[in-house]
Amino acid sequence: MKLARPLSVLDFETTGLHPETSYPIQLGLVPVKEDLEIDLAGRLGWNIRLPRSAFPTVLTKEFWAAKRVHGKTIREMFAPKSEGGYVAATVEQVVSDLDLVHRLIPNAQIAAHNAGFDYGFLRRLYELAGRRCPYDYHLVVLGEPRAQKRM
Repeated sequence: MKLARPLSVLDFETTGLHPETSYPIQLGLVPVKEDLEIDLAGRLGWNIRLPRSAFPTVLTKEFWAAKRVHGKTIREMFAPKSEGGYVAATVEQVVSDLDLVHRLIPNAQIAAHNAGFDYGFLRRLYELAGRRCPYDYHLVVLGEPRAQKRM
């Protein structure tokens, strides 16, 4: 089996579970090769620097639950470092990089394990950068004959 279109897998780490009240703090994007092999050499990653104004809203019960998953400290969220293949960046820099990837690979598909969650935080990322998210959300449920479009 070969891919008809380029595919990348997206994954967010966040300060909580709800994009309306939480923030994206790390984003990884891993391309999948034509033969369905993961292309680790082509992966992109960002440690997202939160704006200082976010500080009072971050420390919630959701944050402490999310912290058990990602292990990030408060300092790492507000003053992240470039490490482990991830680049420290502001939300504006991440959105600019994603726009560049989209221009270089215009018909690429983006997949995620938890698509609803990750798409919500992709939209939140663009919102924080003062932009409208240019990506559509299509949910494909295995076993169903066609994709369902959700907005």
